[in-house]
Amino acid sequence: MRTAFALLCVAAIAIAGTSAATTYNIKIDNLSRSQPLSRFVIATHTSSLAPIFEFNEPASSDIIAVAEDGDGMPLFNSLKNNRDVKFATLLDNPIPPGQSYEGTIEVKGSANYLSMASMAVNTNDCFVGLAGERIQLESQVFNLPGLDAGSEENNELCSSIPGPACPQGNVRSRNGEGRVFVHAGFFGINEGRTDLPDEDLSVRGTPLEASRYDWRNPMVRVTITEASTDDDSNAVAPAPTNTIPCSQVRRNRRGRPLPNQPPCPSECRTDDDCPEERCLATNGVRIPSSCVSESCVPEKDTLNRNTGRMVCAARF
Repeated sequence: MRTAFALLCVAAIAIAGTSAATTYNIKIDNLSRSQPLSRFVIATHTSSLAPIFEFNEPASSDIIAVAEDGDGMPLFNSLKNNRDVKFATLLDNPIPPGQSYEGTIEVKGSANYLSMASMAVNTNDCFVGLAGERIQLESQVFNLPGLDAGSEENNELCSSIPGPACPQGNVRSRNGEGRVFVHAGFFGINEGRTDLPDEDLSVRGTPLEASRYDWRNPMVRVTITEASTDDDSNAVAPAPTNTIPCSQVRRNRRGRPLPNQPPCPSECRTDDDCPEERCLATNGVRIPSSCVSESCVPEKDTLNRNTGRMVCAARF
């Protein structure tokens, strides 16, 4: 399915300079079957910026935060405060499997290099990214494989995975490979085990399966095209309707919001304040009985053992 994601309160910085900016359209396609992508960090910069990651080198703390927690804020803060970065943004929405994001970026003078990163959230530490690819044509396509940050062993246990497939939280498993490399995939190494504690099981109450969560590369396709002068892509997009009450935001044990959740609008602070039609169900998001959406057709309801509330165990 092809869907353009609108942005709600996108964090974006365009640093002033003497050269005029060129606007490019950017389209990000999630090509995976069951791997939602966390909010992308995207930046344009000069060639002087140190790569945000390098193959066969240890991942930085910023990339580890992306790859393990789906948390792009540390990387975004590092980029926006760097003098070699002319444009930086942290998208406000994840990209579910089979869907896309469309927006714009700015390129100024020699700041025509592109870096970006996002987590495949139903994994231990898989991420996708670009590290200083030059924008030099009117139209370019980048096919991105899943990468392993090497910061956490791929134990495929829900207790160490933040994605919607796992309801319990995210504790770092450690014992990683110590370097960034192309991810080997999801093997379902725990399938058939009956000795796992509840926190290691998926929302379906079973170990995570390779048939559901594995992928084939490329995991993501990024398309960059120069915007025409009469292009209206800079118009303010309508706010998305897939929002949830702030009280329903799921957090990991570090207190950080888990990825792949609809945003909470400022006018929607409690269950009572949130119109029923705006409480669209998302896997792993708690659904109060007063706020049910027909868009959620679960295979079964699963009890969240942390809260005693039911969660939707649908698509992911």
